[in-house]
Amino acid sequence: MKNIKALLYIVKIDVLYNAKFRLSLSCALYAASELLRVFDRRRADSLLMKAHHYSDSAAFQTFLNPKIKKLIDNTAYVQFLTPAVNIKSELLLHKYLFLAKPYKSSREKGVIFLMYGVGFNAFFRQYDVARLLRDYYLVLEPEWAGYCKPEILTYAKIDSCPVIVESTEQLDFVFIKQLNSNFIPVDFGASDWLDPNMFHPITGISKKYDCIMVCDWFNYKRHYVLLRALSKIKEYNLKALLVSNATGIVDTLKNVARYYGVLNNITFMQCLPPERLNVMYNESKANLLLSYKEGSNKTLFEGMFANTPAILIKNNIGVNKRYINDETGKLIDEKDLPETLVMFSRDYAKFNPRQWVMDNISCQKTTQKLNTLLKDIALRNGEEWTEDMRIKVNVDGMMRCLHPEDTVIDGHLNICMRSA
Repeated sequence: MKNIKALLYIVKIDVLYNAKFRLSLSCALYAASELLRVFDRRRADSLLMKAHHYSDSAAFQTFLNPKIKKLIDNTAYVQFLTPAVNIKSELLLHKYLFLAKPYKSSREKGVIFLMYGVGFNAFFRQYDVARLLRDYYLVLEPEWAGYCKPEILTYAKIDSCPVIVESTEQLDFVFIKQLNSNFIPVDFGASDWLDPNMFHPITGISKKYDCIMVCDWFNYKRHYVLLRALSKIKEYNLKALLVSNATGIVDTLKNVARYYGVLNNITFMQCLPPERLNVMYNESKANLLLSYKEGSNKTLFEGMFANTPAILIKNNIGVNKRYINDETGKLIDEKDLPETLVMFSRDYAKFNPRQWVMDNISCQKTTQKLNTLLKDIALRNGEEWTEDMRIKVNVDGMMRCLHPEDTVIDGHLNICMRSA
């Protein structure tokens, strides 16, 4: 009976998360939106945006783009489509907002980061954004690939004030660019704001695991792909570590591991603090991500800062594929995972991801890139730029200064708050 349950689970995930199913779902949502348009415009437009959001087809997105452009011509209407939120201003400021540069004067703008769709939504409802964009540059950091969402598009077409949109996924980058709005896409995201002091190599540590997956035990992470791969190379007796911050489907995963006959090859760990997680990265030869679609995943790059190379499947949607190279790891077809695991178990030391990420996507380098972009925009607009941005890092789902002493409070923000 347990084997049947495991097999049904595998088939279910294979169906629900593959590209063909997502395209079929997108087409169905679009068809439903067209049928509803005469009777219920709001619901029809919500379905249209969902059709674009769920699609991973560049061709289908291109077909839908003109329809989405018409929607964002009325930002008040797009905001009307966003779900209601009930977030207090204190939580918004503490968790979802980061002040990278305070407002200096009418000649020199500040810089504000917003994180996650719920943060975008709450901020728009609590602040007069049109007023605020006269005094601040805004940077949006979405948490999930598929940027056709009202929480994001609400910020389009607000006068001509530029809004930076972090877009590690190429489909999202192209979509944002093709809107021809005030949005400016950049090809970095949450993966580019990690603290290199938190995740780092530990001298003299021994390798206990052939691979590690650091992701919550939820369906879309597709852990079973690793379990299936290990079953095909049992003669090598490779050891895998699965780490999660949530209980999730751990019992189901153990059942699937039994089905594949590799339960004894798997170690499960839960809710590790960052310093302990860094040890686990150091004790692992490779770091895996097997999901079809998510956001700008951070765990692959936490591992890289610990000098653990990455394995990413080619059809993943969300991660910037340029970050997976000869120095940092392998971008593979899923069918090649078994032999890739064997290769990394022998040759992991040939990779040097720490040096590459420090040189290219550290929080310092990313701040420098964005600072240069915004400074150029400001100077072209006849503004001043006498103070650079603070260096931001993402820690535990929040944003903060890399150097705590750089943290500032900006009372000018209060001027832009909406009255209750």
